Amino acid sequence: PEDIADVIAFLVSDQARHVSGEVVVVNGGASVR
Repeated sequence: PEDIADVIAFLVSDQARHVSGEVVVVNGGASVR
């Protein structure tokens, strides 16, 4: 939940104004293991 909230907070911020059409995988690092 916290990692998802951090991604959402970034995506709605001005820092992400150039991000569009991306698939953001948020799975707590499970895909790295």
